[in-house]
Amino acid sequence: MASGVRWCPQMPVLDINSFRARLRPGIAEAGFAICAGFAFLLVFKLVLRDVPATTYAARDDGVITLSHARNLVDYGFVGVNPSGERIEGFSAPLQFLVFAAVYAVTHVGYPRFLAGQVVLCTLLLGAGFFRLLRAAGADRVVALLGAAIAAGVLGSCGTFLLWHHSGMENALMHCCMVWLLALLVDACAGGKPSAALPLVAFAASIARIDAVFFVAPLMLVAVLLGPRTLLASALAWAIAWISFFSLRAWYFGGLQPNTAVAQQIDVAANLVSWLTGERLPASLTAFDQVVGRNPLWLALLAAPLLVVARRELPVLIGVRLCSLLILLCLAHPMLFGQARLDPARLTSFLAPVCVGLMLIVAVRTRFSAPVGLAVAAATMMPPFRAFLPGQLYEICCSSEAFEGVRAWATRTAAEHHIVRPLLANADLGAVSFSKELNVLDLGSLGSDVMSRVSGSRVLREWFFELAAPDLVEVHDYWWIKNSFLFNDPRFRQRYAVLDEHASPWFAQNAPLFQDGRSGRYLRRELMRDSTGPERRLHDAMAASPSVETLANELRTCDRGGAPACLYVLRTAYRFLPELSGRQGELEALFASASDARFRNWAMAVLRARRDGRLSRAVIAWSAGAHHGS
Repeated sequence: MASGVRWCPQMPVLDINSFRARLRPGIAEAGFAICAGFAFLLVFKLVLRDVPATTYAARDDGVITLSHARNLVDYGFVGVNPSGERIEGFSAPLQFLVFAAVYAVTHVGYPRFLAGQVVLCTLLLGAGFFRLLRAAGADRVVALLGAAIAAGVLGSCGTFLLWHHSGMENALMHCCMVWLLALLVDACAGGKPSAALPLVAFAASIARIDAVFFVAPLMLVAVLLGPRTLLASALAWAIAWISFFSLRAWYFGGLQPNTAVAQQIDVAANLVSWLTGERLPASLTAFDQVVGRNPLWLALLAAPLLVVARRELPVLIGVRLCSLLILLCLAHPMLFGQARLDPARLTSFLAPVCVGLMLIVAVRTRFSAPVGLAVAAATMMPPFRAFLPGQLYEICCSSEAFEGVRAWATRTAAEHHIVRPLLANADLGAVSFSKELNVLDLGSLGSDVMSRVSGSRVLREWFFELAAPDLVEVHDYWWIKNSFLFNDPRFRQRYAVLDEHASPWFAQNAPLFQDGRSGRYLRRELMRDSTGPERRLHDAMAASPSVETLANELRTCDRGGAPACLYVLRTAYRFLPELSGRQGELEALFASASDARFRNWAMAVLRARRDGRLSRAVIAWSAGAHHGS
């Protein structure tokens, strides 16, 4: 300040023209990427226009993941049943997290969410191909045309296309892997990794529980081949992934999800088998399916084109990373075994990787760009061509069919005035998503007991004496798998037949299994005209759920020993959501029971939302019963 005059520094003049000049290329780049996404969307829509959506859309295993997420939002813990237990009966953490966030805000149903997931992932996949070709050195027009060619080729790959539209995690895996390739190629070539790289790598590595098998080697090779600046991004990804899986292990009590236990996936045992020369027929079958249902021949055609390809760093990096992913996809079934629904499902992103490899080489030949594109179009498949032989098939399993099971269960429960019935059936997604039922999963994915307890005697004791499901629905293969339950004399004694028939499936697939049935059953004790103690207690709790009602009943039955009071515990379990605010009183009530074996089982059931390992309590109960007998 001088002579009373305040001096202010001159503000810089905003150069609007310079700002627009810097902004315009980014807008143009985004515009081209969006066009590539819409090209994918259009091509896939045209290719599938004559394929019934019931053969590929909204598969039930995808709804299982969403059911876990809804349970977290509505009831505060990860599982499928409103009453418990805590369980990880899914293998797609990314889809789980996305739906949990979306459902918490919108309460959207699974059909609309899955349809939106497919559209968004298709747009991102097209944009990812554009970004990959741009990172490899193609100009915008060439990259856009290359992405359009990729859409046409992928439109003929039925395994990829059907699983992309299945509603399962495949669509997320597809776009994450293509974007990860694009960002890694760009980082290695440009020397400056994108800020989004660790986030995309993390998303790709949790798209499936086993996805780190692909992402970790990819990141390692990129760090070895790329600039030092890439190391910080790789470390950020590694820290995020380790933190996430540590949180999983703490929450669920182990790194292995229940799905892996149920399907008996043991990577270490498979590796030892191969190293010792033991052949694994199921893995070899899965390997054949992966090879047969993916366009691996594109990778072979890319090899001779390398002779005329430019020896540029982006091209060489892209070829190496794509080749590494192809090898990992071929190794995956050898270590992880055969996927439950389709041997080629877990590596369905192999098709985009093969197409990406071919395009990276074709668009960066020493010929002009139009010639390179012509080479790509000639050696690959022109758009809108029919599916490759054996590529169009119905993928398992439609949630629409299981909506009928859910409707039957809720209708039967209403007819017999049963609150929140426990339904035993093998199809978990649509049946559990509505949260009108508790579900005992005969398919094992959503049941810690069914997946971890191997002894049929113990499982029979648990099924009939402890769990005692109110409703049972079984069909085809699942009758055979669980025949030790349905052939037990107690099943006919305790369950009324509502519908039962000999399915044609048995004659076609299991002709030696003469007594196989498909049917629907209701536990007699819970029928509306029953006068047993469980029915009376159920009706009293339905009228007014209270700990006091349970306490009165427990005092009456407690003199009869452990088995006499199991119906009181089952009723408490049924009404746990209503009594959640009195959890401490409930636990204190059942802890006061005179029989130690009953107390231990009751604590396991009542605390299942916090610790879902009911299998340990079931084994302990059965051991006590066997010892006592």
